Amino acid sequence: GWMMAASSLLIAQRWNATHLSLTVPPLAAYDIAAPETIEVTVPSAALLQHHEALRAIASFVVVPERGSARLGGSLLHLNSSARASGATLAGRTLEVSLVADTFVEALRTNASLRRRLLRGATSRTTVEAEPYGWNAFVERALRPAENQSEAGRGTGRRDLAALGIAAGIFGLALLLYRDASSYPVRRSYAQFGPEIVPYIVAAGLAVLAILTAISAWRGGFEARERLNVGGVAWLGGAIIAQIALIYSGSGFIIASTVLFACAARAFGQTTYLLNLAIGSVMSFLLFLLFRYGLGLALPNGPLERIIDQILR
Repeated sequence: GWMMAASSLLIAQRWNATHLSLTVPPLAAYDIAAPETIEVTVPSAALLQHHEALRAIASFVVVPERGSARLGGSLLHLNSSARASGATLAGRTLEVSLVADTFVEALRTNASLRRRLLRGATSRTTVEAEPYGWNAFVERALRPAENQSEAGRGTGRRDLAALGIAAGIFGLALLLYRDASSYPVRRSYAQFGPEIVPYIVAAGLAVLAILTAISAWRGGFEARERLNVGGVAWLGGAIIAQIALIYSGSGFIIASTVLFACAARAFGQTTYLLNLAIGSVMSFLLFLLFRYGLGLALPNGPLERIIDQILR
């Protein structure tokens, strides 16, 4: 305030016997948050008569000047006709320049203060009105440290879609259990039959379905990103292609290779030849495991018949 940053630095100049001026020099340390009243007192030692000081002969109020800010950066220069997406926003910057104010030095080291500053970049549109907008994803991405502390924190709202997924997983578990129960009883030396693996998979799926249902009911899942229609189309097409190839007599290995390659493409892997190569190796190894390790009957095709003739 005035007493700490200004009073001892004033410059006094006597113009004549009755006139004196006080000049305020540049005050870098003077910073007030509320209006400050300054009272002027003339000490008795400065008066010719030396009777008594002239106390509070006048006063004035110093009002803090409110600073302002200007925005700049590449984020402000987006093409207004272009559709905004995560790809168009990535890597762009928003610059804040202060006028008649300065940022405190603590911003360099105080993570809590930086988070408070970054919370100021918010949208007036609520998350409920725009679930895939700025407040749902961009504003959170600007606060990586806070996002780490909030990792796994759900929306708190009951997730009907996740409940449907849990029901589907549980139905698949029941289907696997029922299918494994129909296998012929054949025991190996270790007293395990071919049904043991489907039983294990069914049990794991049932546990997963229960946990998913509990989390969905409690609203434990985070807000999901927008549906990737292209990925879903590739995955659905992969399943249809596998079924069609099996019924056409292509066999397990070819059908599973196509399924793997298309599923990899659904998740963004565009190296088609590499996808096919990896899928063929994995399908071949799975065929050997299920056919000769567990004794399961898999769909036959030209490759499967060749392998049977070689390994007999």
